[in-house]
Amino acid sequence: MIVQRWKFKDVASTAEAVLPINPNEMSSPYYGKNITSYGTGVLWGTERLRAFQAPPQILEVTWSGVILAKDHYDLLLAWQIARKTVRVTDHLERTFDVIIKSFDPVERLPTARHDWRANYTMTVLLLEEPQ
Repeated sequence: MIVQRWKFKDVASTAEAVLPINPNEMSSPYYGKNITSYGTGVLWGTERLRAFQAPPQILEVTWSGVILAKDHYDLLLAWQIARKTVRVTDHLERTFDVIIKSFDPVERLPTARHDWRANYTMTVLLLEEPQ
């Protein structure tokens, strides 16, 4: 089985990066429906219900994982600092455009196998649903 690595691509240029380790958790990148409903009251003996669908709110998506090398940390930090629209391709080959809002690494103690370790959480603003 081939593992599909996550990719970051700058929408405005040709800059592209492949993550060495995929995130291990992710919130849903799909908008929920924003529906408002109310009853109109009793009119000629029947109550009517009105429902309206509003435009979706801006959706924040988070993903998290582990970092086992300084290069991986530097890669994620560089993309967060860049303040660009990023096209993300995930392990299911879904693509979606995001703006990276935050990158929060938490350093962990090194081990004999990995001299550089951290957990991270990245929060992004979703500009469009995955395609």
